[in-house]
Amino acid sequence: MKLSEAILLGSTMSPQRFGPARKGDPPEDKRRCVIEAAVEAIGEPAHVSNDRRRFGVDVTNYRALWKAWPWCATHKPQYSCPHAVCGLPSPVWPLLFHLNDVHHWTRPEIAAWVATIEPQDAPLLEHQPPSETHDTSPECAHAGVAQ
Repeated sequence: MKLSEAILLGSTMSPQRFGPARKGDPPEDKRRCVIEAAVEAIGEPAHVSNDRRRFGVDVTNYRALWKAWPWCATHKPQYSCPHAVCGLPSPVWPLLFHLNDVHHWTRPEIAAWVATIEPQDAPLLEHQPPSETHDTSPECAHAGVAQ
């Protein structure tokens, strides 16, 4: 799955949040920023705690983003913010939350922009959900479903 596809899929799974999760947000708050939505779309849990926070986003989410889509892990400011009056030079990953939190772009708008810059020949991620979510016992293996 390409990053643009994960962002688009993630946008259908939760309401959008602008800005960081804050202490006092109720645990049932399922709003997700663009990065959290993409991470959840590939089966990884989005980390929305206040721990390990940098730039308003849990760095665990960055690690999942970089692992799934290594092309956006660079720290070189190789892109410019596509917002009409901004032009901030930046790597991809900070631009994602910049467009989400500063310019309040929708996640489908961000996905459309990412689709214009992501490598078209990059191998598609064949992500497997974490193994603890699957029952791998022999009695379930023959039919692929729990009995």
